[in-house]
Amino acid sequence: MKRFHYSLLSVLLLSLVLVAACASPKAPVPTPAPAPTTGPVPSAPQLTEEQRLYEAAKKEGELIIWTNTWQHGVIEKAFMERYPGIKVTVWDGPTGAALVSQILEEAKAGKTSVDFLSVSAEDMPPLVEAGLLREYSWPSAQGFPGQPTHKFYLNHSVTTRAPIYNSRLVTPAEAPGSWDGLKNQRWAGKSVLSTSGTDSTLMFAYLWRDGDKLAWEQATKFWKDVRAITRPQIASGFSTNIDLMAAGEYDMFLLCSLGEVFLRKWRGAPVEIAPVGGKLPATARSVGILKNALHPAAAQLFADFFTTPRTLASYSDAVAVLSLSPEARKISKIAREFERAGLDVEVIPLEFATEQNLRESVRLWREITALR
Repeated sequence: MKRFHYSLLSVLLLSLVLVAACASPKAPVPTPAPAPTTGPVPSAPQLTEEQRLYEAAKKEGELIIWTNTWQHGVIEKAFMERYPGIKVTVWDGPTGAALVSQILEEAKAGKTSVDFLSVSAEDMPPLVEAGLLREYSWPSAQGFPGQPTHKFYLNHSVTTRAPIYNSRLVTPAEAPGSWDGLKNQRWAGKSVLSTSGTDSTLMFAYLWRDGDKLAWEQATKFWKDVRAITRPQIASGFSTNIDLMAAGEYDMFLLCSLGEVFLRKWRGAPVEIAPVGGKLPATARSVGILKNALHPAAAQLFADFFTTPRTLASYSDAVAVLSLSPEARKISKIAREFERAGLDVEVIPLEFATEQNLRESVRLWREITALR
C-alpha cells in the first residue's frame, strides 16, 4: 500500500509540471506611448540687438574714436564698464577740419584708421560727399531737433558764444544787457577779443539775417565798432584768456566759448555771462560712423550708447555744451545753467554753413581782429 501511495503522489506531481509547461506564457504589460506634444519645442533665448552687437564687438575687441572736443575718461570709461572686453582709444585732434582732411587722405590710399567720429556739423559734409560715412537710423536719438535731411551723421549738441565778465570787477548792473552794450567806453582798455572762433562772423551774419540773406555787412560793422570803442587786447584761444580775465587781467571777454566758461565757473572762478538777451548764435556738434570702420559692431554699439539721454547728459556736463536731446536736458547740469541765465540758442542750419560762407567768415574775422 505504501508503494502505491508514493506512485500516486509521483504521478500527481508529474501532471502538475506538465500542465505548467504547456500553459501559454503571460504577455508583458505594454509601455505607454509618450503623449503627443501640442506646441513647438522650446528654443534657446533669442539675443537682443544690444546683446548681439556686444558679442560681435567683443570679438573685434577695440573701438577707435576721433574727435576734437572730448573730456577724456568720462564717456569711454562708462562705455567700457558697461561693455567689458572692448578697448576704447580716443584721438583728440587739433581741429575737426584736420581730422576730416586726414580721413579723406587715408581714403585715397584705401585705408581707414577710425571707427567713430565726433566733430562740428560743418566739418561733416565733405565726408558725406566722399561716401565715407555709414547711413544709420540712430534709434536712440529719435526726436532730436536741427537734424540734416539724411542719416549719415547726427547733430547731438550745440556750442555757443557770448560776452563774459569778471564778477569781482564788474557788477551785474554794469554788465551789458544787450549786444550794443559792448560798444561802451567802460570796457576801453579792459577787455580782450580772441582771433579764435573764426566762424563768429557767420554766426552773427545769420543771427541778424534778413530772411534768407546773411547780414555780413551788419555783423562786420558791429564788431569793428566794438573793437574801435573798446580797444581790446587781441589774443588767440579761449581757455587762457578766460583764466587771465578770472585773475583780473581783464574786466570783459567780448566774445567767448561758453563751454569753457561754465567749466571754470563750476570750479569757483569769478566769471559770469553778460545777459545780452535774445538768442545766442550756435553751431552743432555731430557724430558719425565710418562706412569702412575697422570695428563696425563696436562703432554701432557705441553710437547707440552715446546717444542715450544719460550718456549725452554726461557728455554735455563734461564738455559744457547744450544737448539737443530733450530728455538729456532734463537731467543735465549745463541745461539748468542755461535756463537760470535765461539763455537760448539759435543753431546755424547747414544750408548757411557752406564752405564758401565759412571761408568768408574766416576772412572777415581775421580782418576784424587783425593786429595793429
